[in-house]
Amino acid sequence: MDRVLADILRDQRNLGNKSDGSWKSIAYNNAASALSSQFNVSILGDNVKSRVKIWKKWYGIVHDILSQSGFNWDGTTCMITVDNESAWNDYVKSHPDAKCFRFKVIPNWDDIVDLCAKDRATGHGAETAMDANEHFNVEQNDGKSSEECETDSPSDFQGLEELNIESQNGASPSHCPQKKRGQSTTSSIAPSKRKRMGRNDELAIAMGKIANSFTEFIRTSEKKIDVKEVMDELNMISDFDRQQRLKALKWLTENETQFYVVKNLPLDEKKDYIMMFMP
Repeated sequence: MDRVLADILRDQRNLGNKSDGSWKSIAYNNAASALSSQFNVSILGDNVKSRVKIWKKWYGIVHDILSQSGFNWDGTTCMITVDNESAWNDYVKSHPDAKCFRFKVIPNWDDIVDLCAKDRATGHGAETAMDANEHFNVEQNDGKSSEECETDSPSDFQGLEELNIESQNGASPSHCPQKKRGQSTTSSIAPSKRKRMGRNDELAIAMGKIANSFTEFIRTSEKKIDVKEVMDELNMISDFDRQQRLKALKWLTENETQFYVVKNLPLDEKKDYIMMFMP
């Protein structure tokens, strides 16, 4: 979906819907409409705007990494390369936000450069202090290893991957409220009841709704799973270590049903589901 969004935004830029380094609201709304139609999901302009903010954040961090001697970009693996691990360790001590990107795969990096580089160079579209605080608000994570990424929390990714999926009966949400931490964007459970429910209960309910919506599609679909599409999905889960990511990649590319379930779960439940059911 990221690659399609990038193409749509380039078209919007060519139409003049980006001026003075800033995207116009019509660009976000047109992109949301095109994605909703193409992928048969419900996307709002705010979802697209959030995704672009994430790209700008990634670009700023990775650009600064690559400006240092000994750090380069591998266009084949879509990852940064490090000539000297000691130099990298020294760098992340003073730039902790970079730690997460040591083994992060960014398949659409060329698109991000194309769409975000000029903005940063001219200062247009830069994050305000309030934006930065919002994007770097990290959850407490019990038992998290110091080797795990602590840069991106699930709240960083309240964008295209957290969508209200329309049910097969044609019902469409009238609005898409900002998701509060720990709540599912697809759940219709009253807040008081949700508080009494455990995480596994919420996950089971979300899975049931997704299963009802996609059972027919999964049964009739003959399309093979695109490995890059699976990688894009896993890249949304920022606190996977390398071994977990590779294991999940193999499992999801071999299990079409599991991949479509993971793809349509809220972002903060994707890892829980994978770790619960992955062999």
